[in-house]
Amino acid sequence: MKPSIALCIQGGGARGAYAAGALRALLRLGFVADEVYGTSAGALLGVDFVTRDEERLEKMVLALATSRGFIRPSNYWKKGSIFDFHYLLEEMPETKLPFRQKVFLSSPTHFYAVSTSVSQGKVAYFSKNDTDFLAGLASSASLPPYSKPVKIGEDGYLDGGVVEAIPFHRALEENILHIVVVSTREKGYRKSPLDALSRRLGKRSYSDHPEFLKAYLETSNTYNRHVEEMDSLAESGRLFVLYPSIPPKVSVTCQNTKKLLALCHAGEEDTEKQENALRAYLSK
Repeated sequence: MKPSIALCIQGGGARGAYAAGALRALLRLGFVADEVYGTSAGALLGVDFVTRDEERLEKMVLALATSRGFIRPSNYWKKGSIFDFHYLLEEMPETKLPFRQKVFLSSPTHFYAVSTSVSQGKVAYFSKNDTDFLAGLASSASLPPYSKPVKIGEDGYLDGGVVEAIPFHRALEENILHIVVVSTREKGYRKSPLDALSRRLGKRSYSDHPEFLKAYLETSNTYNRHVEEMDSLAESGRLFVLYPSIPPKVSVTCQNTKKLLALCHAGEEDTEKQENALRAYLSK
C-alpha cells in the first residue's frame, strides 16, 4: 500500500531535545507514521520513534548531556568529528542505553537518515535497510566545519542540515497524503548568514569538495527558502508543522541537563496542546 503518513524531524544539535519531547508526546497520542525522515539530531532521535521507545527518547537527551566525552574538540583528530559517533551509535546501544534493534529493523515504518553528498553538494538518503546505515546516520549529524566527511562507498557525506535541514521534500515528491513536521525552531525564525570564522573554516576544510563548499556557504539561504515554503504549505493545509511555542535558547553543543530537560518537556507540552488540530489534519 502507498504510504499515507510521513513524519519529518528537523535537527539542530542540542535543540533536538525539543524534538525528543515532541516525539514522546506523539507516541503517547498513538501517532503512527509509514515513513520517517530525520536530519542530524532528528535522525538520531527518529530511530527511537520507529521502535516506539518513549522512555529512551528522554534518556538519550540525559545521556548526551552527561557524557563529557561525547562532545570534545580532540575527537576531531581522533575520530573525524568533535562528536564521538562510535560511542553514540555502537557502544551506548550495547551498554548504557540499550536500543531495540530487532524492533527497528522489523518495523513496517520506513526510516531515512538525511545527509549531504560532499561530491555533489546534494541531499542523500540512507534507509534503515542499507548495509551502511550506521555510517549514514553518523554522517547526517556530522556538523561542518567540525567534522570530516564520513566515507561511504566512493563518496563522503556530511550534515543533512546543509541542504535539507527540515526533511519534508521527499515526502512531498512522493505525494504522501499527510506530512507532519517537527520543527526545532519557532515559527518566523530565519537563519543568519555564516559568520566569518565558520566561512573561513569551511573553506579550509572543504576546498577539495567545491560542490559541498558551495552548498555549505549557502546554508542560510537554502534554509530560509525551505522554511518559507514549509510555512506556506502549512498555511494551506498541505503540511502540519509542530513549532516550538517559544524560541529554543540552547547552543548546538549545549550539555546543560536542566536546560535540555526543560526543552524536552516543552516539546511534549506543545505537542499535546496541538492534539485536536493534529487529529483534524490527519482525518482529512
